[in-house]
Amino acid sequence: MKQKDLGSASRPKLGRMVTLLLEDKGASERFGPVGLAREVNERFGERLRRPVTAPQISIVLRRLESQGKIHQVRQGRPHWEALYVKEMAG
Repeated sequence: MKQKDLGSASRPKLGRMVTLLLEDKGASERFGPVGLAREVNERFGERLRRPVTAPQISIVLRRLESQGKIHQVRQGRPHWEALYVKEMAG
């Protein structure tokens, strides 16, 4: 299997890492930046110079939403995270 280019430890490609994680999720499974940051750190931690944070993942998720690849189901507030799904329920 060909290894995907996920960038170097100093310049990781978080968008590609998040996209790989989202491929494993169900269409209606909810996810947010805190959980995805934990998953990125567990799965790709050896490729990173330091652990990624939820705000970094949140930027990636907002970008994916603006591209129409994911959909926001709950807007984030200071005391709760935004939630997203891959496909909106019909």
